[in-house]
Amino acid sequence: MEDPFDDIKEDVEINLKKCEKIAKKLTDEATSPTGEGCSKGFYEVVEMIKVDLKDLEVSIKVVEKTPERYGLTECEVEERVQWLIIMENKLHRIIESVDEKETTDGPFVDDDSPDEQENNADELLRQHFDKQRESNREQDVELRRLDAAVCRQKEIAVGIDEELTAQDKLLDGLGERIDATTAKLVKLSRKMDRLINETSDTKKMITIILLSLVLVALIILTFT
Repeated sequence: MEDPFDDIKEDVEINLKKCEKIAKKLTDEATSPTGEGCSKGFYEVVEMIKVDLKDLEVSIKVVEKTPERYGLTECEVEERVQWLIIMENKLHRIIESVDEKETTDGPFVDDDSPDEQENNADELLRQHFDKQRESNREQDVELRRLDAAVCRQKEIAVGIDEELTAQDKLLDGLGERIDATTAKLVKLSRKMDRLINETSDTKKMITIILLSLVLVALIILTFT
């Protein structure tokens, strides 16, 4: 699953560069805008950056608790924290430079009315939040798929373990039955030797046949 941090990071860096360019125009004595909408555009971009940085701060707090769960190392998490601090400080300095200019020369004048400015800012924020929600939905779908795959693998592993346990029990039982049958065969063989030595040839033959039949019966009973 693609890490959304990199995408949001790229958006922040792009918007921060845009913010720097607008701030430069606003603070330049020679080109300080009047009625060009630069001030409105500046604060709209600032709000977007603040929202992105807040989302990244929340995600970092979640990841730093168990970084291995998200395929990250502690060093990578620390790098993200340091990057976030740098971006927040950079944005703060840009805002301070513009605020200082407005304090010195008065607020910049825009052609758009306050209502239009507010509507435009709301529209930009709405689009941004829609994009974030769509990204979160995609992540939720991927997480559910991953969770289902892990559950299936767990069920398969449990089934294999149960099957191996059952096979071990069967082998143990078979080994015990073989040992018991072997002991019976040894005992029977001794009896046959004793009877052969004590009886006539005819009786010996009958005894051998009978004992052989008993032996075959025992073998059949043992393996059925």
